[in-house]
Amino acid sequence: MALKIATNSSQDNVRLLCQINNNIGYTYLKLNENAKALQFFVEALKIAEQEKDNATVYLIAANVVDAYLRLNTALQADHFFQDITKKYTIPAELKYEGGDYGFSHTYLKIYMALRQYDKARFYCDQLIRQAANPNINLYTLSLYYQLIAKYYIETANYEVAQSYLKKDQALVTSLKTFSGMAQDYKLWFSLDSASGKYKEAITDLIKANEAKDSIFDETKSKQIAQLEIEFESDKKENQISLLNQKAILEDIKLKQTDFVKNVTIGGVIL
Repeated sequence: MALKIATNSSQDNVRLLCQINNNIGYTYLKLNENAKALQFFVEALKIAEQEKDNATVYLIAANVVDAYLRLNTALQADHFFQDITKKYTIPAELKYEGGDYGFSHTYLKIYMALRQYDKARFYCDQLIRQAANPNINLYTLSLYYQLIAKYYIETANYEVAQSYLKKDQALVTSLKTFSGMAQDYKLWFSLDSASGKYKEAITDLIKANEAKDSIFDETKSKQIAQLEIEFESDKKENQISLLNQKAILEDIKLKQTDFVKNVTIGGVIL
C-alpha cells in the first residue's frame, strides 16, 4: 500500500520509494521469498546509487548479498559486493546502529558461504569488536551474535559458539522476535548435531519450526498473495493508461506536424 501511494503521488518521493522497496525486500527475506526480496532490493539500490548516497548503497547492498546467498549463488554475491566496494567508498563517519554499514558482516557471510574461513576470521574479529559498542542497535547486535556463533560452529570451536548463542538467546527473548528465535534454534541444531547431541538437535529443529510457524501461516500466505495480485493488476492498468496517453500524444504530434507541413506548403505556394 505504501509503495502504491508513493508511486502515484505527485510529490518528490524518490528517497521514500528507496526505503519502501528496501522494507518490502526485507519482509520477503524474512518470509523466505528470496527471489522476490532480491527484486525489491535491486530497485532500492538503483535509487540509492542515483542519489549518490553511499551509506544507503552499502546498507542495501548487504541485503542484496543476503538474497543472493539464500538463493545459493555465493560467487555472484562475492562479485556483486566487490564491485560495490570498488565503486563506492564507505562513509568516514560510522553509525552506532549500523556498525560499518554492513561491510564486515556481509564479507563474513560471503566467505563462510564460500568456505574461505581464513578470510572470514578477520571479519568475525571485526564483528566481535563492534558488538562491544554500548550504543549498538540491539537488532544489529543479535545479527552479529548469530554470525559469530555460526563462524565458530563451522570452524569447530563449539565452546565459544555456545557462549555467543546463549547471549543471543537472551537478547531475542527480550526483543520477542520470532525470526531471531527461529534462527537461534537452527544454530543450536547445527551446534548440537556437530557435538553429537542428536536428541537435543531434534528438539532444536522442532522449536525452530514452531517459531517459524508463528511468523508465517497459511492465512497470511493467502492474504499476501491476494495483495500481490491487486498490486500487480493496478501496476498493469497504470502502464496501459500511460501507453494510451503516449499514443494520444503521438497522434497530436502527428496532427501538428501535418498542420505545420500544410501551412508551410501553402506559404511556399503563396
